[in-house]
Amino acid sequence: MSTYNKMKKRRDHWKKKTVATGADLRYHKKENKRIKKERDAYRRAWRDTQKELDELKQRNTALAACDKTTTVFLALQLFVVARIGFRAISRVLGVLAFQLGLAQAPCPQTIINWVTRLAIARMKEDRFGVDPDTGMQRFS
Repeated sequence: MSTYNKMKKRRDHWKKKTVATGADLRYHKKENKRIKKERDAYRRAWRDTQKELDELKQRNTALAACDKTTTVFLALQLFVVARIGFRAISRVLGVLAFQLGLAQAPCPQTIINWVTRLAIARMKEDRFGVDPDTGMQRFS
C-alpha cells in the first residue's frame, strides 16, 4: 500500500471518528441542556411551594385567635351542650386544631380536669344552697 493510500485511509478513519464524536457531543449537550432546564423548573416550583407554605404559616399564626380560655370554653360546651365524651372532644379538637390555631389538641385527661374544675367552681358558687335573689336557703 502506498503512503498516499495509507494517509487517505487514516484520514477517512479520523473523519469518521470525529463525526461520531461530534454527534455524541451534540447529543450530550442537548441532553444536559434539557436536564438543566427540567432541574431549574423543579427548583422554581419548589421555591414557589416554599413561599406558599410560608404564607400559609404566617396566615395561620395571624388567624390563631383561639387562646386557652376559648379552647376550654369550646371543650366545656362540647361536653355540656353537645354531650360528647372526653375522648371524643379530644378527637374533635384534634381535627379542628389547624382551623383553631392550636399547636396540639388537648388530651382527654386535660378535658376531664377542665370539667372537674368547672364543677368545683359551680359548687363553690352555689354555696349552702342560698338563693341569690332572696338571700334565703333553698332547701329548708
